[in-house]
Amino acid sequence: MEEIGCKKCGKTISSKFSYCPYCGEHLSKEKQDQANYISLCGHCGKGLIMAWATCPYCNGMLDPISYEKYKHMESKNPEAIEARRKGNEYLELRDVANAIKCYEKAVALDLNYALAWAYLGLSLSTLEKDREALPCYDKAIELNPKDSRAWTNKGDSLFRLGRHTEALPCFDKAIEQDPNYVFAWYNKGDSLSKLGRHLEALQCFDKAIELDPNYATAWGNKGLTLSGLGRHTEALPCFDKAIELNPKDARIWNNKGTSLSMLGRYLEALQCYDKAIELDPNIATAWAGKGLSLKSLGRDVESQEYFNKARELGYKG
Repeated sequence: MEEIGCKKCGKTISSKFSYCPYCGEHLSKEKQDQANYISLCGHCGKGLIMAWATCPYCNGMLDPISYEKYKHMESKNPEAIEARRKGNEYLELRDVANAIKCYEKAVALDLNYALAWAYLGLSLSTLEKDREALPCYDKAIELNPKDSRAWTNKGDSLFRLGRHTEALPCFDKAIEQDPNYVFAWYNKGDSLSKLGRHLEALQCFDKAIELDPNYATAWGNKGLTLSGLGRHTEALPCFDKAIELNPKDARIWNNKGTSLSMLGRYLEALQCYDKAIELDPNIATAWAGKGLSLKSLGRDVESQEYFNKARELGYKG
Protein backbone atom coordinates (compact mmCIF):
# COMPACT_ATOMS: atom_id res chain seq x y z
CA MET A 1 0.00 0.00 0.00
CA GLU A 2 1.34 3.44 -0.97
CA GLU A 3 2.37 5.83 1.81
CA ILE A 4 1.76 9.57 1.53
CA GLY A 5 2.51 12.63 3.64
CA CYS A 6 -0.29 14.64 5.25
CA LYS A 7 0.15 18.27 4.18
CA LYS A 8 -1.35 19.56 7.44
CA CYS A 9 0.56 17.65 10.15
CA GLY A 10 3.35 16.09 8.10
CA LYS A 11 2.74 12.54 9.33
CA THR A 12 3.39 9.66 6.95
CA ILE A 13 0.20 7.63 6.50
CA SER A 14 -1.19 4.87 4.30
CA SER A 15 -3.10 5.94 1.21
CA LYS A 16 -5.94 3.62 2.33
CA PHE A 17 -7.15 6.51 4.52
CA SER A 18 -9.44 9.17 3.04
CA TYR A 19 -8.51 11.40 6.00
CA CYS A 20 -5.45 11.72 8.24
CA PRO A 21 -5.88 9.56 11.39
CA TYR A 22 -3.64 11.98 13.32
CA CYS A 23 -5.13 15.40 12.57
CA GLY A 24 -8.33 14.58 10.66
CA GLU A 25 -7.28 16.44 7.49
CA HIS A 26 -9.15 15.16 4.43
CA LEU A 27 -6.98 13.96 1.58
CA SER A 28 -7.32 15.30 -1.95
CA LYS A 29 -10.10 13.92 -4.16
CA GLU A 30 -7.48 12.03 -6.14
CA LYS A 31 -6.11 10.43 -2.99
CA GLN A 32 -9.62 9.67 -1.71
CA ASP A 33 -10.30 7.80 -4.96
CA GLN A 34 -7.00 5.96 -4.63
CA ALA A 35 -7.78 5.16 -1.00
CA ASN A 36 -10.72 3.05 -2.15
CA TYR A 37 -8.49 0.89 -4.36
CA ILE A 38 -7.00 -2.26 -2.89
CA SER A 39 -4.91 -2.88 -6.01
CA LEU A 40 -4.16 -1.77 -9.55
CA CYS A 41 -4.41 -4.07 -12.57
CA GLY A 42 -0.92 -4.53 -14.00
CA HIS A 43 -2.41 -5.15 -17.44
CA CYS A 44 -4.84 -2.26 -18.00
CA GLY A 45 -3.91 0.00 -15.05
CA LYS A 46 -7.45 0.22 -13.66
CA GLY A 47 -7.88 0.73 -9.91
CA LEU A 48 -9.80 -2.08 -8.20
CA ILE A 49 -11.86 -1.96 -5.01
CA MET A 50 -12.47 -5.73 -4.80
CA ALA A 51 -10.09 -8.69 -4.77
CA TRP A 52 -10.13 -10.61 -8.06
CA ALA A 53 -8.18 -13.50 -9.54
CA THR A 54 -8.60 -11.87 -12.98
CA CYS A 55 -9.25 -8.21 -13.81
CA PRO A 56 -12.98 -7.47 -14.28
CA TYR A 57 -12.08 -4.94 -16.99
CA CYS A 58 -9.52 -6.74 -19.16
CA ASN A 59 -9.61 -10.32 -17.75
CA GLY A 60 -5.84 -10.19 -17.15
CA MET A 61 -4.53 -12.52 -14.43
CA LEU A 62 -4.03 -10.68 -11.12
CA ASP A 63 -3.53 -13.35 -8.47
CA PRO A 64 -1.67 -16.43 -9.78
CA ILE A 65 -2.46 -18.50 -6.66
CA SER A 66 -6.20 -17.78 -6.79
CA TYR A 67 -6.19 -18.20 -10.56
CA GLU A 68 -4.67 -21.67 -10.27
CA LYS A 69 -7.22 -22.55 -7.62
CA TYR A 70 -10.25 -21.43 -9.61
CA LYS A 71 -9.24 -21.77 -13.29
CA HIS A 72 -10.86 -25.22 -13.54
CA MET A 73 -14.17 -23.50 -12.70
CA GLU A 74 -13.91 -21.46 -15.91
CA SER A 75 -16.23 -22.16 -18.83
CA LYS A 76 -15.12 -23.37 -22.23
CA ASN A 77 -17.82 -21.21 -23.83
CA PRO A 78 -16.32 -17.82 -24.89
CA GLU A 79 -19.74 -16.11 -24.74
CA ALA A 80 -20.31 -17.37 -21.20
CA ILE A 81 -16.83 -16.19 -20.17
CA GLU A 82 -17.49 -12.71 -21.58
CA ALA A 83 -20.87 -12.53 -19.79
CA ARG A 84 -19.18 -13.52 -16.51
CA ARG A 85 -16.40 -10.97 -17.06
CA LYS A 86 -18.96 -8.25 -17.76
CA GLY A 87 -20.79 -9.27 -14.58
CA ASN A 88 -17.55 -8.88 -12.65
CA GLU A 89 -17.09 -5.41 -14.13
CA TYR A 90 -20.59 -4.38 -13.03
CA LEU A 91 -20.00 -5.89 -9.58
CA GLU A 92 -16.72 -3.96 -9.27
CA LEU A 93 -18.69 -0.80 -10.15
CA ARG A 94 -21.32 -1.72 -7.51
CA ASP A 95 -24.00 -2.05 -10.22
CA VAL A 96 -25.32 -5.29 -8.75
CA ALA A 97 -28.58 -5.44 -10.71
CA ASN A 98 -26.74 -5.49 -14.05
CA ALA A 99 -24.14 -7.88 -12.64
CA ILE A 100 -26.94 -10.35 -11.89
CA LYS A 101 -28.25 -10.13 -15.47
CA CYS A 102 -24.77 -10.93 -16.79
CA TYR A 103 -24.26 -13.88 -14.46
CA GLU A 104 -27.72 -15.22 -15.31
CA LYS A 105 -26.76 -15.02 -18.98
CA ALA A 106 -23.48 -16.83 -18.27
CA VAL A 107 -25.15 -19.78 -16.51
CA ALA A 108 -27.84 -19.94 -19.21
CA LEU A 109 -25.05 -20.32 -21.78
CA ASP A 110 -23.26 -22.90 -19.62
CA LEU A 111 -25.24 -24.62 -16.87
CA ASN A 112 -22.02 -26.10 -15.46
CA TYR A 113 -20.25 -22.74 -15.09
CA ALA A 114 -19.33 -23.00 -11.40
CA LEU A 115 -17.65 -19.59 -11.19
CA ALA A 116 -20.67 -17.78 -12.62
CA TRP A 117 -23.03 -19.62 -10.22
CA ALA A 118 -20.84 -18.53 -7.28
CA TYR A 119 -20.82 -14.89 -8.42
CA LEU A 120 -24.58 -14.97 -9.06
CA GLY A 121 -25.08 -16.11 -5.46
CA LEU A 122 -22.74 -13.39 -4.18
CA SER A 123 -24.60 -10.71 -6.15
CA LEU A 124 -27.99 -11.84 -4.85
CA SER A 125 -26.60 -11.86 -1.31
CA THR A 126 -25.35 -8.31 -1.82
CA LEU A 127 -28.97 -7.28 -2.46
CA GLU A 128 -30.02 -9.21 0.71
CA LYS A 129 -31.75 -11.85 -1.43
CA ASP A 130 -30.18 -14.64 0.59
CA ARG A 131 -32.91 -17.22 0.04
CA GLU A 132 -32.47 -16.83 -3.71
CA ALA A 133 -28.68 -16.94 -3.32
CA LEU A 134 -28.61 -20.32 -1.55
CA PRO A 135 -29.49 -22.48 -4.61
CA CYS A 136 -26.76 -20.66 -6.56
CA TYR A 137 -24.16 -21.49 -3.92
CA ASP A 138 -25.44 -25.07 -3.81
CA LYS A 139 -24.97 -25.37 -7.57
CA ALA A 140 -21.47 -23.85 -7.37
CA ILE A 141 -20.55 -26.27 -4.57
CA GLU A 142 -22.04 -29.24 -6.44
CA LEU A 143 -19.80 -28.39 -9.41
CA ASN A 144 -16.77 -27.59 -7.25
CA PRO A 145 -16.96 -28.91 -3.66
CA LYS A 146 -13.52 -27.44 -2.87
CA ASP A 147 -14.59 -23.82 -3.38
CA SER A 148 -13.96 -22.32 0.06
CA ARG A 149 -15.45 -18.97 -0.96
CA ALA A 150 -18.75 -20.56 -2.06
CA TRP A 151 -18.96 -22.50 1.23
CA THR A 152 -18.24 -19.30 3.20
CA ASN A 153 -20.73 -17.22 1.24
CA LYS A 154 -23.41 -19.89 1.66
CA GLY A 155 -22.74 -19.87 5.41
CA ASP A 156 -22.93 -16.08 5.41
CA SER A 157 -26.37 -16.17 3.74
CA LEU A 158 -27.59 -18.74 6.27
CA PHE A 159 -26.22 -16.51 9.05
CA ARG A 160 -28.19 -13.51 7.81
CA LEU A 161 -31.31 -15.70 7.65
CA GLY A 162 -30.77 -16.57 11.33
CA ARG A 163 -29.93 -20.20 10.54
CA HIS A 164 -26.72 -20.24 12.58
CA THR A 165 -26.63 -23.98 13.28
CA GLU A 166 -26.79 -24.67 9.53
CA ALA A 167 -24.18 -22.02 8.81
CA LEU A 168 -21.48 -23.58 11.01
CA PRO A 169 -20.83 -26.69 8.83
CA CYS A 170 -20.41 -24.39 5.83
CA PHE A 171 -17.67 -22.43 7.56
CA ASP A 172 -16.07 -25.67 8.76
CA LYS A 173 -16.07 -26.96 5.19
CA ALA A 174 -14.48 -23.72 3.96
CA ILE A 175 -11.77 -23.96 6.63
CA GLU A 176 -11.17 -27.60 5.72
CA GLN A 177 -10.50 -26.53 2.13
CA ASP A 178 -8.49 -23.43 3.06
CA PRO A 179 -7.29 -23.24 6.71
CA ASN A 180 -6.00 -19.70 6.11
CA TYR A 181 -9.27 -18.25 4.83
CA VAL A 182 -9.71 -15.43 7.31
CA PHE A 183 -13.36 -14.68 6.50
CA ALA A 184 -14.40 -18.27 7.20
CA TRP A 185 -12.81 -18.09 10.66
CA TYR A 186 -14.43 -14.72 11.37
CA ASN A 187 -17.89 -15.78 10.20
CA LYS A 188 -17.66 -19.02 12.16
CA GLY A 189 -16.90 -16.95 15.26
CA ASP A 190 -19.89 -14.73 14.56
CA SER A 191 -22.23 -17.74 14.27
CA LEU A 192 -20.85 -19.31 17.45
CA SER A 193 -21.46 -16.02 19.29
CA LYS A 194 -25.08 -15.96 18.11
CA LEU A 195 -25.45 -19.51 19.45
CA GLY A 196 -24.03 -18.48 22.84
CA ARG A 197 -20.83 -20.49 22.36
CA HIS A 198 -18.63 -17.54 23.31
CA LEU A 199 -15.43 -19.33 24.27
CA GLU A 200 -15.36 -21.16 20.95
CA ALA A 201 -16.13 -17.88 19.20
CA LEU A 202 -13.12 -16.24 20.86
CA GLN A 203 -10.84 -18.92 19.41
CA CYS A 204 -12.18 -18.18 15.92
CA PHE A 205 -11.75 -14.41 16.28
CA ASP A 206 -8.21 -14.99 17.57
CA LYS A 207 -7.44 -17.11 14.50
CA ALA A 208 -8.88 -14.43 12.20
CA ILE A 209 -6.72 -11.80 13.89
CA GLU A 210 -3.66 -14.07 13.66
CA LEU A 211 -4.25 -14.34 9.90
CA ASP A 212 -5.01 -10.62 9.49
CA PRO A 213 -3.89 -8.41 12.42
CA ASN A 214 -5.54 -5.39 10.74
CA TYR A 215 -9.02 -6.95 10.63
CA ALA A 216 -10.88 -4.26 12.59
CA THR A 217 -14.22 -6.07 12.74
CA ALA A 218 -12.57 -9.19 14.18
CA TRP A 219 -10.98 -7.08 16.93
CA GLY A 220 -14.34 -5.43 17.59
CA ASN A 221 -16.22 -8.73 17.79
CA LYS A 222 -13.55 -10.24 20.02
CA GLY A 223 -14.09 -7.29 22.35
CA LEU A 224 -17.87 -7.70 22.19
CA THR A 225 -17.59 -11.41 22.99
CA LEU A 226 -15.31 -10.72 25.97
CA SER A 227 -17.76 -8.07 27.12
CA GLY A 228 -20.61 -10.59 26.87
CA LEU A 229 -18.60 -12.90 29.13
CA GLY A 230 -18.23 -10.08 31.67
CA ARG A 231 -14.51 -9.69 30.87
CA HIS A 232 -14.75 -5.94 30.28
CA THR A 233 -11.17 -5.08 31.22
CA GLU A 234 -9.90 -7.54 28.59
CA ALA A 235 -12.42 -6.22 26.06
CA LEU A 236 -11.17 -2.62 26.15
CA PRO A 237 -7.81 -3.18 24.35
CA CYS A 238 -9.71 -5.03 21.62
CA PHE A 239 -12.07 -2.11 21.12
CA ASP A 240 -9.11 0.29 21.14
CA LYS A 241 -7.37 -1.70 18.41
CA ALA A 242 -10.58 -1.85 16.35
CA ILE A 243 -10.99 1.93 16.70
CA GLU A 244 -7.37 2.50 15.72
CA LEU A 245 -7.99 0.52 12.54
CA ASN A 246 -11.48 1.91 11.83
CA PRO A 247 -12.34 5.04 13.83
CA LYS A 248 -15.56 5.56 11.84
CA ASP A 249 -17.39 2.46 13.16
CA ALA A 250 -20.08 3.73 15.54
CA ARG A 251 -20.80 0.23 16.86
CA ILE A 252 -17.29 -0.20 18.22
CA TRP A 253 -17.42 3.16 20.03
CA ASN A 254 -20.81 2.15 21.47
CA ASN A 255 -19.53 -1.25 22.62
CA LYS A 256 -16.47 0.33 24.22
CA GLY A 257 -18.81 2.72 26.05
CA THR A 258 -20.79 -0.24 27.38
CA SER A 259 -17.68 -1.94 28.78
CA LEU A 260 -16.48 1.30 30.37
CA SER A 261 -19.92 1.80 31.91
CA MET A 262 -19.91 -1.74 33.31
CA LEU A 263 -16.54 -0.96 34.90
CA GLY A 264 -18.00 2.18 36.53
CA ARG A 265 -15.96 4.52 34.29
CA TYR A 266 -18.99 6.60 33.38
CA LEU A 267 -17.30 9.81 32.24
CA GLU A 268 -15.14 7.88 29.78
CA ALA A 269 -18.21 5.93 28.68
CA LEU A 270 -20.03 9.18 27.92
CA GLN A 271 -17.24 10.23 25.55
CA CYS A 272 -17.60 6.94 23.66
CA TYR A 273 -21.37 7.20 23.42
CA ASP A 274 -21.03 10.77 22.15
CA LYS A 275 -18.65 9.60 19.45
CA ALA A 276 -20.99 6.75 18.48
CA ILE A 277 -23.93 9.17 18.21
CA GLU A 278 -21.84 11.61 16.19
CA LEU A 279 -21.01 8.85 13.70
CA ASP A 280 -24.51 7.34 13.65
CA PRO A 281 -27.31 9.44 15.19
CA ASN A 282 -29.72 6.50 14.79
CA ILE A 283 -27.86 4.03 17.02
CA ALA A 284 -30.48 3.62 19.75
CA THR A 285 -28.26 1.67 22.17
CA ALA A 286 -25.76 4.56 22.30
CA TRP A 287 -28.51 7.00 23.31
CA ALA A 288 -29.71 4.53 25.96
CA GLY A 289 -26.16 3.87 27.15
CA LYS A 290 -25.52 7.57 27.55
CA GLY A 291 -28.75 7.86 29.52
CA LEU A 292 -27.70 5.03 31.85
CA SER A 293 -24.26 6.56 32.40
CA LEU A 294 -25.77 9.96 33.18
CA LYS A 295 -28.21 8.32 35.59
CA SER A 296 -25.34 6.49 37.30
CA LEU A 297 -23.63 9.88 37.75
CA GLY A 298 -26.76 11.22 39.47
CA ARG A 299 -27.78 13.34 36.48
CA ASP A 300 -31.32 11.87 36.38
CA VAL A 301 -33.12 14.78 34.73
CA GLU A 302 -30.55 15.01 31.95
CA SER A 303 -30.65 11.26 31.39
CA GLN A 304 -34.36 11.29 30.51
CA GLU A 305 -33.67 13.18 27.28
CA TYR A 306 -31.44 10.33 26.11
CA PHE A 307 -33.79 7.58 27.23
CA ASN A 308 -36.62 9.30 25.33
CA LYS A 309 -34.48 9.53 22.18
CA ALA A 310 -33.52 5.84 22.50
CA ARG A 311 -37.18 4.82 22.76
CA GLU A 312 -38.02 7.06 19.79
CA LEU A 313 -35.44 5.05 17.81
CA GLY A 314 -37.00 1.74 18.89
CA TYR A 315 -34.99 0.87 22.00
CA LYS A 316 -36.95 -1.63 24.11
CA GLY A 317 -34.60 -2.07 27.10
